[in-house]
Amino acid sequence: MSSTSIHRIGSARIKFACRYFMGDKPCRFSKEKGIKCDDCVYFDPPGEKALIIKLGAPGDVLRTTPLLIEIKRKNPKTFITWITEKDSFPLLQDNPLIDRLWDTSSETLTRLQIETFDVIFSLENAVKCASLATIAQCTTKVGYGLSPEGWLIPFNKEAETYLEMAVFDDVKKANTRTYQDLVFEICGYTFNPALHKMILPLAQEEKEFAAAFGRRNGISQRKNVIGINVASGARWPMKRWGTNSYTALIEILRRELNLTVILLGGPEEVEGNKEIQRSLATQGITVIDARCDNPLRQFIALVSLCDTVVTGDTLALHIAVALEKNAIALFGPTSATEIELYGRGTKVVANVPCQCCYRKECTVTPNCMASITIGEVLTAVKASVRVTSEIISTGLMATDNLMSVSAA
Repeated sequence: MSSTSIHRIGSARIKFACRYFMGDKPCRFSKEKGIKCDDCVYFDPPGEKALIIKLGAPGDVLRTTPLLIEIKRKNPKTFITWITEKDSFPLLQDNPLIDRLWDTSSETLTRLQIETFDVIFSLENAVKCASLATIAQCTTKVGYGLSPEGWLIPFNKEAETYLEMAVFDDVKKANTRTYQDLVFEICGYTFNPALHKMILPLAQEEKEFAAAFGRRNGISQRKNVIGINVASGARWPMKRWGTNSYTALIEILRRELNLTVILLGGPEEVEGNKEIQRSLATQGITVIDARCDNPLRQFIALVSLCDTVVTGDTLALHIAVALEKNAIALFGPTSATEIELYGRGTKVVANVPCQCCYRKECTVTPNCMASITIGEVLTAVKASVRVTSEIISTGLMATDNLMSVSAA
């Protein structure tokens, strides 16, 4: 510990080189237990200081979280700061491996010009992210920054592959590696899906919210609960499977398979979800409406109630995977290869020559998503239901055995 990390005020010492030091208010241990630095057994001086800069789409932010596991595995004392946009905060705010979460405000810009870091992971090949990484005080930087001329450049050779994929469509389409694998390479690590899972813990209040929703709607943990997420996101409207297709799928799931269906969505899906429900109601079919006005953390809690989630390549997919749900993921204009399902679920990929075009508009009829048949998706759901039933059955048997042993 450096001589500048301890400051005496009166008869007390302040150990500000501590992971829990706040400066503007008591740390949680002082607040809860009334202890001061001299008597604190929780004093934890940080080791290496790492800065992660990942702003982008919330789903991409979430699927970058496995990196935290490897950073901490290499050095458990690493003090990690993550910079992201405000709309991604709910995905990171309860992450136990992140010490500080910053947004892109002017306050952060000021801090970056003063505070020093040991390593910076700049993981977005976009000017805003690269600018932050370039002005930050650090000698070891990986990922992307800006040249003095203002051009986006890779800091290290390992970052070249992902950049090449971004600027050349043919390279992107030919890629055979997942996003996590590529990002780990940028950082000089090796991705292992058995070890490097996405991190998305639920707070107690969110668990209670989900449990209350389940009770109100008669959702049993012993049933196969299918979440249907119609969303595609405003940025990529071509990722959306048709409302009529989702309606027809739900009809089969309810009428023929008698499965519990939760209709998921965000603010942009209000009208589409209403249309699905109206169409089903004319046939006497009901679904559980999760509404489209839930804050993101409550949306995550609702996804946690599902055993299987049917969705396009959107945030709900990454949430489902992070929560270890079976995901039936539908792909048209985006890369199915880059999505890591961790062995849970099925990718239903449009069988068209132009698949993975990343176009926001399309003149091809039928377009790639429309070419995905209800039968293909239904087959994937049935397979997921069988797997889920086996898991539930095994879990119940284990519970029964445990009860028998306890009774004896």
